[in-house]
Amino acid sequence: MEGTGARHRTLKFSHHTDDDKMHQERNPMKNLLKSLPWLALMTLALVSVPRSANTAPPPPEPHRHIHAAIGELREAEGELRTAAHDFCGHRKAAMEITHRAIKQLQEALDCDRH
Repeated sequence: MEGTGARHRTLKFSHHTDDDKMHQERNPMKNLLKSLPWLALMTLALVSVPRSANTAPPPPEPHRHIHAAIGELREAEGELRTAAHDFCGHRKAAMEITHRAIKQLQEALDCDRH
C-alpha cells in the first residue's frame, strides 16, 4: 500500500506542475515580468550607443578671421620689435599702428560679446 500511496502522491505532484506550466503560459503578466530585465538591459544598451555619427559638426568659431588677424598682427609686432634694422625709418610707426590695430580688433570682439 505504501508503494501505491507514494506513486499516487508523485502523480498528483506531477499533475500540479503541468497545471502550473499551463497557467504560466496563459498568464502574460508573468511572462512580461520575466522578460522585463532583458528589455531594460536592451533599452539601456540602445540609449548608451554613442551618437557621434548623427551629430552635426560644431558651429564655426565666430569671427575666426578677426582672431587670426590678431594673431598675425602680434607676430608681426614681435618681428618689428626684434628686427636688427628700422626698415628705413618705418619700424616705429609700423609698431604703433600694429599695436593700435590689435587694440581695435580686441575692442571690436569685446563689443560683440555684450
